[in-house]
Amino acid sequence: MKAKSKGFTLLAIIFILVVLSLAGMYLLKLSVGKQQMINYALLTTRARLATLSAFELAQQSLFLHTCQDKTYSFTKVKGLNGFEVKITCEQYLAYPAQNPTFFAWQLKANATYGVFGDRDFVSYETTRWFEQKINTVSAIADPKSS
Repeated sequence: MKAKSKGFTLLAIIFILVVLSLAGMYLLKLSVGKQQMINYALLTTRARLATLSAFELAQQSLFLHTCQDKTYSFTKVKGLNGFEVKITCEQYLAYPAQNPTFFAWQLKANATYGVFGDRDFVSYETTRWFEQKINTVSAIADPKSS
């Protein structure tokens, strides 16, 4: 009788080891997935801040009445290191019949980090409108910006 019980115990131990190893692999995969989501959320927030910083830099050229497409690479700013932001600018003459000196600019910013296809790649795009009447420039947030 003792010989049969030894074989059964070995089978039970192997079964328990297999179940525990599968559970451990599942928990490990779950924690890695959660870590990747946290990293992606952090990169998205940093990309948003990079676009806002690029808007501030581009707005300075609007005071000089120039609307140019520009690319900003943040290499010396610790939190934005590695981000590249491309700004496109379009100038509009608003209300030409009523006030020919009233201008509006639409700035679109696209911030990217990493190489497309890599795990750490992120891209963030947003739009801002700026208006000018005489010598003042004010920012208008676009409600459709992402």
